[in-house]
Amino acid sequence: MPSGLSRTSTTDIYKGRQHLSQHNPFALARALKVSPHSLLSEPINTNEASWLVEKMPPGTDPGVLSWVAADVVEGGKGKTS
Repeated sequence: MPSGLSRTSTTDIYKGRQHLSQHNPFALARALKVSPHSLLSEPINTNEASWLVEKMPPGTDPGVLSWVAADVVEGGKGKTS
């Protein structure tokens, strides 16, 4: 692949089974002929999901809070597997 990622790696990254290395987004952007910034999602508006985020236990990992907020904002499209 032009990005330097194998088909299997690309699939595993998409499905959340493999993490991206720091250089992967840049190689992928170069292969797609887009800016690396265009591959990033927009910041999550946690105001829409704040009611649920506030109910999470103290000390909940910020990544989990972000995922919960994104799932609420996107209408329950978050992936659990």
